[in-house]
Amino acid sequence: MYTLTFVITDNLTPSSTLEGVIVRVYSQDGSVFQAQLTTDAEGVATTDLPEGTYWVRFFKTGYSFQSKLLVGVSSTLTNTFDIEGRDMIELPPSAADNICRVSGYTVDASGLPFGRAYFQFMTTGSKRVTSNRLITGEKVNAAANSDGYIEVELIQGLQYDCTFSGYKDEVFPVYVPKLQQAHITDLIFPYGKKVTCSSPVSITAGEEAIEHPALFTLSSGIELPIVAEEGNSPGTFFTVEVSDDKLKATLYDDYIGLSASAAGTYTVTITSSDPYSSYRTASVTGVVKQITVVAS
Repeated sequence: MYTLTFVITDNLTPSSTLEGVIVRVYSQDGSVFQAQLTTDAEGVATTDLPEGTYWVRFFKTGYSFQSKLLVGVSSTLTNTFDIEGRDMIELPPSAADNICRVSGYTVDASGLPFGRAYFQFMTTGSKRVTSNRLITGEKVNAAANSDGYIEVELIQGLQYDCTFSGYKDEVFPVYVPKLQQAHITDLIFPYGKKVTCSSPVSITAGEEAIEHPALFTLSSGIELPIVAEEGNSPGTFFTVEVSDDKLKATLYDDYIGLSASAAGTYTVTITSSDPYSSYRTASVTGVVKQITVVAS
């Protein structure tokens, strides 16, 4: 048995080690799974394997890696490999106040950079003036470069219909946040990311529901509700659960309705839901907020 070591860093300057990278090792032809590792705070993952050649894959949200890496393990080799992950999250901001620079990477079905990805954004609605400037164009076209990198500038606060390579005859409504930058994936396939509200909350048991102010934010940076189209309320991107059926909690556009039938201390858990789960290889979910409610 020989120790196989991976040292994984990002591609930025200066580079940083990447913690939490999942490393999966297979037989050379990919038919037999050998081991799964996770890098530590130093970006290092190790395992012991017999002499031979192995196929290795790497996974970490926000990073891309060489899709098929073959490594040899033997007594004559160092058995240590330096791996670079391409940062797909670092977003260059627009220099214009009213423009959002949307960027990110595209890959093909094999996980390699897709340099032929083509995007088209068509303005919708009647809004034709922004920041006291007249909007005359209707289409914005953009194509990925040879590395699969896409970058396009869109007007903040506008809605576009987006079409792009790989999704034939599908049109995706996108809402541009009032930010200087956004990720292309989050713009097209947003999910519920953040709920801002105070905790704990005090209410009187047996009375009508109170309106507890809340701000719901998507991964794209858009703040709900989106008025332009139905189906974009907080209930589309978030789910709510309560610790006891004596408490009721309901998500509304800009508040959470809370009422209790009996005195007590309860917990409201708001979880991110993924309306675009059918388009992803892994659905995005997770707790984004817990609220303590004290009913007296």
